[in-house]
Amino acid sequence: MAKKVYDQDGLDMQHTDWSGDAATGGLPVSGRLVENYVKSIDEKATPTEELVSGETKAPTSGTVFDAMVGTVTDVDVQDSEDGTQYVMTVKQKDSQGGESSKEVRFSKYTDDDKVVVNIDLTDSGGAGLPASQYLALGSGFVVKYSVGVGTAGGGTVDGYSDLKARVIVKRGSTVISEFQDAEFVGVTAGQSYTFDASPYLKDATAYTVQVEAQATYQGGTLMKTATAKVTMVAMTLETTYSAGNGLADGGYKNDVNIPFTAKGTSGEKNIYYRINGGQPYTLGLSAGSGVQQKNVTIPLTQMQEGTNVVEAYAQHENSGVVSRVHYITLLKAGGGVTAYAGLMFSHRAAGFQSDWKRPVLEAEQFTAWSFSYAGYDRDAYTARVKVTNQGSVVKEDLLQRGETGSYGRTNVNVEPLDYRVSCGDAVLEVQVNTASHPDIEATLASDAVCTFDAFGRSNTENNPASWVSGDKRMEFRDVLWSVNEYGAGSGWHKDRLLLAGGAGMTLTADGGYRPFNEAEKPEGFAIRDVGMTLEIEYSTANVTDTDAELITCLGQLDNGNRYGLIVTPEEAKFLTGVVTEAMDAGQMLRYEDSVGTKFQPGTNIRITYVFYPNVQTNEQRTLIGFYVNGEESAASKWLDKVNFDIQSQLEFKSAGADLNVKSVRIYNKALTSDEVLNNYIVDRNHLEDADGEPGVRSLDEDNRVLNEGDTVSMEKLMGLMKKRRNSILVLIGTGSVGSEVPSESDTLNVVDALAQLNDKKANKLVREVRFYNGEDRTLDFILTNVYVRIQGTSSVNYARKNFRFYFQKTASGWTVTLSYGEIDGNGRQKNPVVTTGKKNLFKLRRNSVGAKLACSKCDFSDSSMTTNTGGAKLINDGLKEMGLLTPAQRYAKDHGLEDDYRSAIDGLPCDLFVAKSVDEDLTYYGQYNMNNEKSDSYPIFGQDETIGGEKWGEGDTLNYLEADEEGHKQYLPVCFETLNNSNPLCLFHWLPSTEPEHKDFMDYNFDGGLEFNHPKDTFWSDGGGDAEEEPNLKDHLGTGDKYDKMYKATDRMMSFVYRCVKETPAGRNMVYSTESHSFEGVDYEDDGDKFPTAKWQSDTFRKEASKYFDLPHLIAYYLYVQFNLGVDQLAKNMLIRTWDGVKWLIDYYDGDCQLGSDNKSFLTGKYDDNRQTKRDGAYVMQGHNSWLWNLIVANCWDMIVEIMVSGWNGGASFMSA
Repeated sequence: MAKKVYDQDGLDMQHTDWSGDAATGGLPVSGRLVENYVKSIDEKATPTEELVSGETKAPTSGTVFDAMVGTVTDVDVQDSEDGTQYVMTVKQKDSQGGESSKEVRFSKYTDDDKVVVNIDLTDSGGAGLPASQYLALGSGFVVKYSVGVGTAGGGTVDGYSDLKARVIVKRGSTVISEFQDAEFVGVTAGQSYTFDASPYLKDATAYTVQVEAQATYQGGTLMKTATAKVTMVAMTLETTYSAGNGLADGGYKNDVNIPFTAKGTSGEKNIYYRINGGQPYTLGLSAGSGVQQKNVTIPLTQMQEGTNVVEAYAQHENSGVVSRVHYITLLKAGGGVTAYAGLMFSHRAAGFQSDWKRPVLEAEQFTAWSFSYAGYDRDAYTARVKVTNQGSVVKEDLLQRGETGSYGRTNVNVEPLDYRVSCGDAVLEVQVNTASHPDIEATLASDAVCTFDAFGRSNTENNPASWVSGDKRMEFRDVLWSVNEYGAGSGWHKDRLLLAGGAGMTLTADGGYRPFNEAEKPEGFAIRDVGMTLEIEYSTANVTDTDAELITCLGQLDNGNRYGLIVTPEEAKFLTGVVTEAMDAGQMLRYEDSVGTKFQPGTNIRITYVFYPNVQTNEQRTLIGFYVNGEESAASKWLDKVNFDIQSQLEFKSAGADLNVKSVRIYNKALTSDEVLNNYIVDRNHLEDADGEPGVRSLDEDNRVLNEGDTVSMEKLMGLMKKRRNSILVLIGTGSVGSEVPSESDTLNVVDALAQLNDKKANKLVREVRFYNGEDRTLDFILTNVYVRIQGTSSVNYARKNFRFYFQKTASGWTVTLSYGEIDGNGRQKNPVVTTGKKNLFKLRRNSVGAKLACSKCDFSDSSMTTNTGGAKLINDGLKEMGLLTPAQRYAKDHGLEDDYRSAIDGLPCDLFVAKSVDEDLTYYGQYNMNNEKSDSYPIFGQDETIGGEKWGEGDTLNYLEADEEGHKQYLPVCFETLNNSNPLCLFHWLPSTEPEHKDFMDYNFDGGLEFNHPKDTFWSDGGGDAEEEPNLKDHLGTGDKYDKMYKATDRMMSFVYRCVKETPAGRNMVYSTESHSFEGVDYEDDGDKFPTAKWQSDTFRKEASKYFDLPHLIAYYLYVQFNLGVDQLAKNMLIRTWDGVKWLIDYYDGDCQLGSDNKSFLTGKYDDNRQTKRDGAYVMQGHNSWLWNLIVANCWDMIVEIMVSGWNGGASFMSA
């Protein structure tokens, strides 16, 4: 067959079947057109090496590869970290055959609808921060920030919640340890918060202060981060040169060498100096970071006759950070020099003076500054040098050639100060400019009558005995005006006036000055009308008489009683002239009514007495307020006591102790508590913390808790929670005296309603209780519709009440609800854990054992909030460290339980705020402690029915219970509280059940001395009976039930004490009297001021006491009370507890009467008092006649010493714990 031929024009060459068909026998076709088409294909088969427009040839593979460089191979789009942007990642081919990525960001929203968290981060003055900066090591770095939620365009947004922020500090890229566990804390939108990073910038390296914020919005979390970067650079330059150098010979006659010591961060460094404002010289330093000694040589030829000025500083070149800049004057000798005034100082500045002849000293607010000076008088070896300010002489010295004087102060205000240093006709001027710290709110109260401050004074002054303030002055007696390097002598010493060896002074004026004599006050300034304030800061040393009266201003009443101010080495007090007599434990005690406190001799102390006027507008009217170091310590009424007619002047003496006076300040007005604190803060003389003492900044920050108008701000307290771990308690609701539940007609908030009702058995329903837990914010809780009562009999008698919260109780028809979870600044919780009714349990910590009750406590005698709850936590933790555990604690330890079974209650200090509703402003009610309540506290001590899922008295729990004499074990939890210091049972006096008068003893003593804490509401005979759920032990005797067992266990233990006392010399003649219902014939007399050990010897107690008592536990309790001078904790205020009715121990629970303070807030004890100390006819400590403590001290002394010094059974010693 022939090939099929296609030659027609217009044939579709591309889509024609060229393979042939039946007509061609399957042979390929041919023809002109086919040949031409194949030819064109052959021509295109030759590849080309370039790609240009219109080219039809195929490219080579290399050409194709080169063309592909930059081609996009992948595109991925994700949200940004804060959700406000799209982040597009583009991958492209690169010239190496791989791929490269590029990131492109663009806004996710328009400015009108983009909801973001915003952070305004500035410096302390509100100015913007650079991207990074260098600072000299040791300088401060403070930032201010505020957080909010809005649109990127500045619009407002509602509906967000849980606004939080945190600050972390990084050293390089590593978060420093103090911030590794930093948590977000609730913040208030728009409120400014200040963060001082200075304490953390300790090394010469790069740091980042990072503020992170977040908020919940429409179910999602918005986040934002702002950073401030700073690199700390070390650069110091010091000199030992003195302003008096060269003056002995009338000035320099040769070249001068000024020695400098330089040290700085590695890198290029130089010393720059100039002479008389001329061209600077450069002195190179090595690049290392070590100490370098360099001499700056001043050629004599470059000096002019008379005064010359050298300025010098060191600079770290890479950063531009400079050291302190030195300003030094030199005297070149010459025939024309008749007088010379020399000056020397260093300061933080950018460089040389702008005018070298008129220097400016750059100072810092709240930080001490000073300059030194010297003088030369050609005609005398001693030169008179004066420092004047605005024409007034502020310092005058008589200086021998080569000697120097100094002047300085701490500037609270920032106005420029001009000083002149003169010696004869020679005058130098220096201006002091003060850089402000606007972030610090503390200011000095104005209008002082007089201010005496010893800062900068010296014994080399022309008249060191001149101490003047306005028209007031100090008159001195027997002051030497010389103090050696060891502090011996008297006069100006270390910014104090040292009075020693009988030296003294009197605050006086022309005609005398009697600050407490109202008749001499200016018209309109009577103390009764406007008040008065006295501040004295001082310390004592070399005390030989603790009763010596070092500072006095005293008068005498017609009855001979003294009244007025007395300061001794260990006490400051203002006597009112009233003598108080009170019965305590059957004895008449006599107290001098005074306002003040005792303290350790040698401690620096600022005491402030504020006499508040008798005017209705002053909430503290007619009170004498006493403050220690700016904090209120005590108060008492002066009305009807103090006449303000004291004729004495204010005297300072040193017989019996050295007295160092730092400052004295008097006002003819009553300062507010805020002004008293601010005065203390601004008088610290150092901005930052130094030598373990807080500086102005930290004191100001820690006390920055007031709103405008001097009200305590909850928002500011919340801002301090992270640093101070302070807690906050808020009660919201209304009430009335006549109703348990709130109503619309209520006019009182619920706390005031409880206070007016003043009934410890009456309930009030509180609509909402919020607790912000400073230790663990996840344990913040909101408690709604809960019953609250006044707690405690004593609370009924005090203006400020303790409150008991019934977590599971409410009024009929209401539901009490508890929710745990962090509370934000708007009072809301995110994903709280909610319970109701009987499931509600109070917990302060994650491992706390839940309790049905809580108590907010503000003891009258414990305003410091430390000894009561603080003591409970201390003794609980200390006993654990000593290995002295209760049965429940031993079981928990052995079985790996996390439950914190305690040997004393737990609590957290908090501030209480109250409002009628959530829309009303909160009112501050003072400091409280949120505690476990001792009533129904048995679960937290491990005396519930079960422990670790096991029932007490069964299984492994039996290993933690003691067997009785017959070898039987049982779970018999008993705890009773001792109530009365003079009740026989509180002193472990007991008449056994085998004695015929036992019933008489029990009927007259038991219910008045012991109160059952568990099982509660149990009595001997004063209860309502079983039907009233107030069982009487008396009704259950012989029944064999738990009440009969409780009685027998108590009788067993107490009868053992009785038997032991009967065999002692002190008690062998004792008898029980049915007339006094107590014991007679017991010898309680001490051996002088020593415990009479021999009188209380008992072989039985020594051999068998461990069968009845957990002796090591009792001894540790006794030592704690003795060392802490718990004057009211060895008779009443004890919890006597057993798990098995066999072995008993004593738990701590009420420690407000510690450190020598009794229950009436009289400080009756001194630091070296003990149970044998007797004062004013009575023993300082209660429990002197306790049989138990006397037997322990007399018969267990070796164990006492071992526990105190070495520890018991491998545990820590008492002194260590």
